[in-house]
Amino acid sequence: MIDEAQLSKTAITWSCHVQPIENVLCDLSGIIATHAVQFAGAFHSRLVARKLNVALTELINNVLENFSDGQSALTVSWTIGGDVLTTKVAANATREQYETVLATVQHINAAESPKALLRSTIKARHKERLKGGLGLMRLVAENNFEVDVGYEEPVLTVGTRIVVGEIE
Repeated sequence: MIDEAQLSKTAITWSCHVQPIENVLCDLSGIIATHAVQFAGAFHSRLVARKLNVALTELINNVLENFSDGQSALTVSWTIGGDVLTTKVAANATREQYETVLATVQHINAAESPKALLRSTIKARHKERLKGGLGLMRLVAENNFEVDVGYEEPVLTVGTRIVVGEIE
């Protein structure tokens, strides 16, 4: 009989490719994240599945709200294996978009306290009545993900990583 500890050692890699991105007229982040929760939850704890949902929803929505090339592909992948959960979302982006995302990720990663950075950013954005722009910060501050970014022109990739044993 397989017990929960043995089941949680199941390695999973999943990916999806949709093109062109301009044809996405549905709640694709919700569809993919819900599927991921069900799939991951068959082998791993609800906490792991919930973290996967949070990361995928944020990353996919970022792409769908900010894409610059409607003919671009959207590639989504996630892996649970070796006690690590990783997600990656990629799509075409301009160099300027990459530089903006890179600066944001570097700012977040350089923060002594991601939670303090999130609080001060929320206050500043509220004063100026600005919306959005907090998703990557929340992944780090509230969900303990590591966030990274890469660019191989024209494809921008944003990824997250978290050690499964550290998920609360």
